[in-house]
Amino acid sequence: MKVYVVNQTATRTAFAILFVLFLSFGQVASALDIADSKYPFPTKDPYMATILSSFSPTKAKYDEWTMVYRPERMNAGYPLQKPEVKLQTYKQKGQAPLVLIIAGLGGNGYSTNSVALGDEYIKAGFHVITLPNNLSWSYTQGISETGVPGYLPRDKTEYYQFIKWVLDYAKNKKGMNYSSITLVGYSNGGVLAGFLAPLDKKQSQPIFKKVLLINPGVDVIYGIQKLDYLNDVVGAGISQPWKDHIYGAIYTHAGDITAAKDPVKALFNMIDELKIQPNHIQWVIGNQYRTDLQFIIVSSHFVKHRVLTTPYSKYKLNALEDEALSYNFMAYLQKFVIPSLPPELQHSNIIYDSSLYSQMEDLKNDARVSVFTNADDFLLKPTDLTLLRENFGDRLVIYPYGGHMGNIVVPFNVQMYMKFSQ
Repeated sequence: MKVYVVNQTATRTAFAILFVLFLSFGQVASALDIADSKYPFPTKDPYMATILSSFSPTKAKYDEWTMVYRPERMNAGYPLQKPEVKLQTYKQKGQAPLVLIIAGLGGNGYSTNSVALGDEYIKAGFHVITLPNNLSWSYTQGISETGVPGYLPRDKTEYYQFIKWVLDYAKNKKGMNYSSITLVGYSNGGVLAGFLAPLDKKQSQPIFKKVLLINPGVDVIYGIQKLDYLNDVVGAGISQPWKDHIYGAIYTHAGDITAAKDPVKALFNMIDELKIQPNHIQWVIGNQYRTDLQFIIVSSHFVKHRVLTTPYSKYKLNALEDEALSYNFMAYLQKFVIPSLPPELQHSNIIYDSSLYSQMEDLKNDARVSVFTNADDFLLKPTDLTLLRENFGDRLVIYPYGGHMGNIVVPFNVQMYMKFSQ
């Protein structure tokens, strides 16, 4: 494996120069493409880049809010965790802008990327509240009315009401004095934010001053098929002993890697020493998302949607969880989400309706919305990048490397977020 070693001082200087140059050009008519030669990044492998963000250290001391959005479910006896919603929050002294951060697929309020990104906004003087993704077990069990999230035209309205409930709680129960609200969504949270922005704009009093979509998927069917491929096809070529070896190494060394002075170097050293190969990294990514889906399905089963057939008890859930794990994303869509819709919505355009394609006309004309993505994001097709260019123009920033979310908190990226959050 080839490792790209980056001088940290030189990297920060390069990022600073790039940012100054960007500011000096002001508004441009087309997307801001960051040149390969001007973007120092520790790897050009998009899959390796993707796992880097999993080891982002966090420094701020957050308050955790444990909230009950659906009290009628609190005594339902779910074998998993209680249907509470846990949010990580930070309140500045006095009045300040507020950023709401929506996690990616499977992510909850305490997801690594959410709190790492929140750290950057805290340093910039923002209040911070992190939110779960609509496709997460936390949302499925604690927020979703149907218990079968995944159809965004339905989820967006419910999620928007949840946001208003959180804001009321923050202001009236926690005394958070916010002057404006920026909505940030990353990965699948970026897709959700792309649906929330048009809905918000149609309100008599819109909530969001700015909306940032970071590494959003565009074509939902392409994205979920890619994740299924990484777990099912790539994973089929890896023996179970090797899979156990890989996860054992990750769990054993994750804390040390995150705490290291240079987490990137520590991660690369572990991968080289343990002879972990590129296909292993690809499978880990797909498998992590599949595990997230597994707990969404189990949560959905307990809330309402009784598709699983394996007998279980409070103390014997393994067989039920194994059945849930047998469903891939396409199967979840076909056997859970679509049957939960009214007959008039079970049509051939359901995929289009849940993709950013369906929102492009509204987003194109909404100056509040900006997009940040990577040219090597494997969850995007080349035509997706073309579509983003055509619709967002100078509100689109494209980095040459980073895979899917691997560069979410590198210094230059963060500086760009802060500019577009003002």
